[in-house]
Amino acid sequence: MPGVQELLETLLAQGKTAVIVTNSLRTQVEPICKQHPVLQQIQHVITREDYALCKPDPQSYQLAIKRYKKEGYAVIGFEDSARVVRSLLCIEAVPICICPNSYSLLTTVQDPRICHYESFLNIPQTGPESKLPR
Repeated sequence: MPGVQELLETLLAQGKTAVIVTNSLRTQVEPICKQHPVLQQIQHVITREDYALCKPDPQSYQLAIKRYKKEGYAVIGFEDSARVVRSLLCIEAVPICICPNSYSLLTTVQDPRICHYESFLNIPQTGPESKLPR
């Protein structure tokens, strides 16, 4: 997705913990990571083999938090599906949905806790309009 590489590079340069949490199988994720060097820098990957209940159940995110959340740090979760972003509402996280405004399911998930942006390029990094934790 446009802008995701720059965001990941910034987070990783700041020493932030990044975790890929996916419903995909490890055999599906590994080739994608090999194609994108920035994804190879992400230290932790949770795939479908690691948990019993798939998204939108929050179990995959709960596992990520249990394994990798550092004390005192906020969790930000990015999803490209309005249906699946609901799983982030069940955990202590800032849920961010990256999908087009025209995405029909977005209107069914009206929740003020969800930050919505059409692309990673639209996420304000700083300033009063930014909902991202510092």
